[in-house]
Amino acid sequence: MMTFHQTVPQNSGVSRSPYQELVITLKCARLQQRLRQVDVAKKLGYSMTVFSNWERGRVIPNFEQVQGWASVLGFKLFLQEVECVGKKN
Repeated sequence: MMTFHQTVPQNSGVSRSPYQELVITLKCARLQQRLRQVDVAKKLGYSMTVFSNWERGRVIPNFEQVQGWASVLGFKLFLQEVECVGKKN
């Protein structure tokens, strides 16, 4: 299991989505491993611009792309099925 020091304060008062938290975690892991964006992008087979847009939140990659990104950094992601409950018409 990979551990790292998270550089973003846990209770900074900013509300983030689970995806945003994941991106912060992956970025911190990349920095801890002293990898540049271009290094990760090359390992994934994407341009640095594409990867930079993912990491900056300008573009949201699909699950398979995020899974590959996480894998390059030593993480494994699993998709959990969630049941949606709402009003019936």
